[in-house]
Amino acid sequence: MMGFLVNGLRWAGLWAALLAGSMAGVAISGMGSEGVGTDGPFSSEAAFLIVNGLHAFVLTLVATAARVSRVKLFLGIFTVIYVVHSVLQHMEAFWFIDFLELSQEFLIRSSLMVLVQALIVGAVAALMWPNRSYKEEGKTPVGPSRFGGSVILYILCYGLAGMYIAWASTDVQAYYDFGDEIETGPLLLFQVLRGSLWAAIVVMLGRMMTGPAWARGVITGVVFAVLAAAQLIYPSSFMPWEVRQIHLVEVGTSNFAYGLLATLLLFAGVRRRAG
Repeated sequence: MMGFLVNGLRWAGLWAALLAGSMAGVAISGMGSEGVGTDGPFSSEAAFLIVNGLHAFVLTLVATAARVSRVKLFLGIFTVIYVVHSVLQHMEAFWFIDFLELSQEFLIRSSLMVLVQALIVGAVAALMWPNRSYKEEGKTPVGPSRFGGSVILYILCYGLAGMYIAWASTDVQAYYDFGDEIETGPLLLFQVLRGSLWAAIVVMLGRMMTGPAWARGVITGVVFAVLAAAQLIYPSSFMPWEVRQIHLVEVGTSNFAYGLLATLLLFAGVRRRAG
């Protein structure tokens, strides 16, 4: 019971850090109101609280399961926020920027905002959780074949979810009426690059956390789903809610499945426990 209360307070601390970090990031990056809309089930203010609350929850799961030093916890939390919530999302936005109603300046400022937020939240997490260590049992994971397999797995999860969830929607098809102009070959190579980054984050999280591979996989899947998809509930002026809600299901489903399956692929046979 005491542990539950302590982690509840830690979640509240991370939530406050995310809110403060976001506001500091907006101030430093000079982000304006580009992209802000009025559609969807939540107002901008309500979405701001909900999204950061969800982010705080999944980061609390990671920090609680982690058995690393405070320095490594800071680096891990910072990296997962910045790479999953910003780098990987902005990479795709830049790739399709000619088709989307977004400016390069907006994407750069948005990335800077998340960078500031990630630094603040990583530091707060390192202060709230103590130094801890782990013992590794079983065979060493993450050989080249497993890592390569996890990259292929990402492309499969991405493609299947896009085909059977997103592209099954007539609203999505109408919104992306430029689909025939996309060259498949370069896009596939681009997704190999993104898949490599996703796989690297799986490796990092799997090495940070303790427990059986399936438990680390569930946490990793939830982290990937929430950090990448929750932001879609923000009202938007460039993507209607009818399209965003489909992407919410698509991204949440594919990212959870990928995080779980990739962790099992990379860490099957390895158990990490508290030292």
